[in-house]
Amino acid sequence: LRCNAPITYDAFTESMVLFGGYTQAAALNDTWVFDCKTSAWSERTPKLSPPPMEAPATVALGGGKLLVCGNDARKVRRGHRGSTAAQKETWLYDVSANTWIPLAHRLPER
Repeated sequence: LRCNAPITYDAFTESMVLFGGYTQAAALNDTWVFDCKTSAWSERTPKLSPPPMEAPATVALGGGKLLVCGNDARKVRRGHRGSTAAQKETWLYDVSANTWIPLAHRLPER
């Protein structure tokens, strides 16, 4: 069972990438790639991965790279208005190299 997990199509590698999501018990930080040419899913296990994120925003940048941004679910503390003290983190995923790279820039809270 998984919800709030974005799937992003990467035209360069002809694949769809799924990262994170929520099991209704815990946030996830696993990476799955669906190869559109072979119609097969594979779980990727890079050495470094983003933290668990319940509903990260993702976008394909082209050239086999994806950008993922979200809150580290382990640090989320919701207030009475639904706000959180956890800062958003931004990561770059290289589909072909199977590597996650944390980006130094942290997005400001509203």
